[in-house]
Amino acid sequence: MPEWEVVKVVDLNEIVLANDSPRLSFRVEILRGWRSRGVHRARVYRKETFRVQPTFPQHNGKPQYEPSDEEFFVEDIAGNWDTLKGRTAKDVLDKVLRKLRQTFRTKKV
Repeated sequence: MPEWEVVKVVDLNEIVLANDSPRLSFRVEILRGWRSRGVHRARVYRKETFRVQPTFPQHNGKPQYEPSDEEFFVEDIAGNWDTLKGRTAKDVLDKVLRKLRQTFRTKKV
């Protein structure tokens, strides 16, 4: 039996720290406890750019295509987001937004 169910997914506005710094993008999933429906928690993802190299098809043992920069959402485990709990999805989302504002010292998220 599943432990958690995703009940809400929110893509946040980019956070701009400085004019010449990279912009930060986050996606928030709110999960509801399967057994105890009154418990919600968050899972937060950060958009990162990676250079990837396709390995197939190959010609003479070398990839035919050049590497490319691709964006992926990776789970942001540094924030201990799953410790933010609440009775509703809105409660947890508000806690996530507050923590992001405090972490990056911004009013806009």
